[in-house]
Amino acid sequence: MRMRETLSQAVYNAGRDIKLEADQSLNADLVRDLQTLLTMPAFSEETGWTGGIPSEADLYWVIDPLDGSYNYWRGQPAFCIAVAVCCGRTPLFGAIYDIAHNEIYLGGENSPASCNGHPITVSGARGVDQSCLMTGLPVGGHFDSTSLSRFAHGLGRWKKVRMIGSAAMSLAYVASGRADFYHEDGIFWWDVAAGLAILKAARGDFRVSGAPDADSPLHVTAGSPDLLRATVANEECLI
Repeated sequence: MRMRETLSQAVYNAGRDIKLEADQSLNADLVRDLQTLLTMPAFSEETGWTGGIPSEADLYWVIDPLDGSYNYWRGQPAFCIAVAVCCGRTPLFGAIYDIAHNEIYLGGENSPASCNGHPITVSGARGVDQSCLMTGLPVGGHFDSTSLSRFAHGLGRWKKVRMIGSAAMSLAYVASGRADFYHEDGIFWWDVAAGLAILKAARGDFRVSGAPDADSPLHVTAGSPDLLRATVANEECLI
């Protein structure tokens, strides 16, 4: 935060995407430190695989060094560091650091979900008409008229809709009951792995379509088990 003016320098800024000095600097530090802590492959947004590609039975790190780079660049307080430990397509443990608010979300298998040490859980919402949806327009999304029309129609089913520009923070909000549901198409594994682990530990559930690799955008829905079942069954979340 002290170095934001320096680290906010853009090293790539084209179309809907932006990369900052902060992305690269944080990525290098995180990959180095985490692999020193526990030697296993790391999969990050900035460098792909480091330390080899694991088998389906091997553990590996998933790192998004700065989710919400545009927000950090513009001084909007919705950006975070997201780290997960995964095995295949299963996120086993996640950590999300909300830098602007100094909040650390943790959770995973056999590890209760928490925010700054306080227990968190998903909300008890069951119907979309009384629920807050977290979603977004990812860099890899489709923006033709048909897709946007379907997207807009789907948004109208929810009581409130929020787009904060960070998938990891959106999932942290759902895991902590600050929002009720998350849905996004064209998102990537590093964007959601940590948040999905925390959400699962917070008694939520999720569905992911697509392969968690650098070239495969994902279709992700997540929330309370009751709301997830209801929306998927009625195709209400498929915006």
